[in-house]
Amino acid sequence: MEKQRRVYSATLLIIAVLCLLSACGVTSRYRLDLFVTAEDIQKKVNVEEAQISANATLADPYQDYKVDSGNGNVAVVTVTTRWSQRETERFRLLGFDEFWRCKLFLELTEPIEAGELDLAEHSFLQLMGRYDISAEDKIFLPSSGSCVVDSINSKSVFFTIDGRFVNRVEEPLEFSGRFKVKRSD
Repeated sequence: MEKQRRVYSATLLIIAVLCLLSACGVTSRYRLDLFVTAEDIQKKVNVEEAQISANATLADPYQDYKVDSGNGNVAVVTVTTRWSQRETERFRLLGFDEFWRCKLFLELTEPIEAGELDLAEHSFLQLMGRYDISAEDKIFLPSSGSCVVDSINSKSVFFTIDGRFVNRVEEPLEFSGRFKVKRSD
């Protein structure tokens, strides 16, 4: 009877420790929280679609086709979020109570390797929808920041990004956080 009580007590102690550790915010290194910031408003975005195009390079962002064939890889990540009227009264690129969608284009090396990429010359953003804004104002070029290929496994490539992008009228969008993209090969 005494032995059963000790085993029971030890089991309860182990369960309590595991519950405490999970409650203290132990998170995976691959927690994929990605945020967009417009002026001083930050929102978590959802990755709607993410893919890598092999044998591709970035094209002129102001043309219809954003990706050309070439010796490299291009990751295209489509992110979405919902903005409310109270949050977006000052910023014309974010309408009120709207479903907001944006594409991030990243040019990667061939083969894809872990390491840091300077966002300048290797990325741009395209705001989707918002037909009341000219096509040129929906293209955002990098003004600062970097993107890190954290790790690569057989199915996915994991990224960390921290960058600032501006359009031709100097309206900023900032991306920060982590995301993953499925490999095409």
